Amino acid sequence: MTQSGHYVFAGGGSGGHLTPSMEVAESVLKRQPDARITFFVSGRSIDRTVLSTAAVVNDPRCTVVPLTVTQPPGARPSGWRHAAALWSSFRTCLAWLKQHPASVLMSTGAFAAVPGLLAARWLRIPIVLFEANARAGKVNRWFSRWATLRLSGWPDVDDIDFYEPIGMPLRSEFEAQSLGSDGNSLLVLGGSQGSRRLNELFVTASADISLPSNWAIIHQTGQQPLSVPRALALSERVRTKEFLDNPAEMLQEASIVISRAGAVTLAELRACGCAAILVPLTHAAEAHQVTNADWLASRGAAVVIDEQNPDAVSQLAVTLQQLIEDSDRRTEMSNNIHALHQPQAAERIVDRLIELCDVL
Repeated sequence: MTQSGHYVFAGGGSGGHLTPSMEVAESVLKRQPDARITFFVSGRSIDRTVLSTAAVVNDPRCTVVPLTVTQPPGARPSGWRHAAALWSSFRTCLAWLKQHPASVLMSTGAFAAVPGLLAARWLRIPIVLFEANARAGKVNRWFSRWATLRLSGWPDVDDIDFYEPIGMPLRSEFEAQSLGSDGNSLLVLGGSQGSRRLNELFVTASADISLPSNWAIIHQTGQQPLSVPRALALSERVRTKEFLDNPAEMLQEASIVISRAGAVTLAELRACGCAAILVPLTHAAEAHQVTNADWLASRGAAVVIDEQNPDAVSQLAVTLQQLIEDSDRRTEMSNNIHALHQPQAAERIVDRLIELCDVL
């Protein structure tokens, strides 16, 4: 039996850079009860919020090491302060890893992973890069030459060289989902960071939508003041929620989903087989959401709306009306996106981590 080790996960600054690590860490502890886990995370409040929802973080075998870094060193204003925070965070990681020798460090990318990656490189700890998006980010590109293993959360991405397509680690409730049925409900996921524009587009576009009497709308708005779409004039069929308590169940029941194009969300859509209209966040780092959405659209698995297009509202309204009226197209899109799902990704990643530690 493989000897239990110390697994370190570096990354943060967004839910998409933490969720994969948390799911892999949980799988590690199930496989190796004596293993130890460390998370190097950023000083952003989003990291604290995401980690507070994870049971694995409360496990005594797990330690969270918050770092002072909150921005890339070149960010403005106060670039020198960010550089100082990076240096301080690097020293924190280095001291921790010297005191608690690690078997492997897995990075999910983004600026928050840099201090841990530098410390692992300094101490010659094996580095594993996990890329959640359809295009490798700057940090993963920078450290690619020093990585022992490179893993991709996508099934087949031509733009990411030398990455093993292993899939996105998801919560257990998503792994249990099957291809969703073609019901009569629209789910709008506008509650995440940066989705105010998506909410506004949908509310405006709804004025030009003719909703059949047997359809319902669930609009996840987040903590934003928004009016129920007035043009529908059927408020009893429109439910607004700040957050979804049971996202897997809601996605499973949805006929159409309107969403941003973050990597984790798209993996959840693939797991549940959701016919999707994607409105990627164009200001996301390196336009990675645009790349994610276009990759799915090129495979007939989604329709993409450019939020910066002057005709975005009318395009959203027309596209949504067409999908509401065309059940055959919804079924085709559902089949296409579900065919791209890679179940049990967390377990496969743990296999690769344990294999790597055994070899070394």
